Amino acid sequence: MKKSNTGKYVGIGVVLYFMLMVVMYNKFTSVSESVIMETEEQIEWGDTLCVDTLQASDTVSVVVPQISTLITAMIQVESRGDDSAYCVSENAAGCLQIRPIMIAEVNRILKRNGVDDTYTLQDRWSRGKSIEILKVYKDYYHLDAFEEVARCWNGGPAGMSYSATAGYWKRVQNEMI
Repeated sequence: MKKSNTGKYVGIGVVLYFMLMVVMYNKFTSVSESVIMETEEQIEWGDTLCVDTLQASDTVSVVVPQISTLITAMIQVESRGDDSAYCVSENAAGCLQIRPIMIAEVNRILKRNGVDDTYTLQDRWSRGKSIEILKVYKDYYHLDAFEEVARCWNGGPAGMSYSATAGYWKRVQNEMI
């Protein structure tokens, strides 16, 4: 498998489908979360792959970025990795620069989901709690694509519709490289 200007072009989703089919065909019982490319090139989201032939005996490997990669990049953009970062003008605190309105929103989500635990403004200073807050928000709004997660974190649930969040997403992408 390689990037090329010849052959049949398929998207990453199709390659992942074929990888799953090969695994199922060979009756493997589990697939590692992180698979290694067997070529010198790394596939990135949006790349087009050229597959000359694919047989059931072929092994297809794709590097799939994990959510931790995105979160680490967002932390770098938000605070340069500083858990004690504070923006006075927005009252945003911690590694993910969480504002009080986000604490209120996540606590509303938790209450709506029947969870008794809530977050406090002090929790913004904890990297672990900040990441938990991000995950509650992400899961509630069904944000699965990395771009959705980043842009909606930056601009709220409708963040994808704001052109201003595109710049934020670009900065996050640059940190992921």
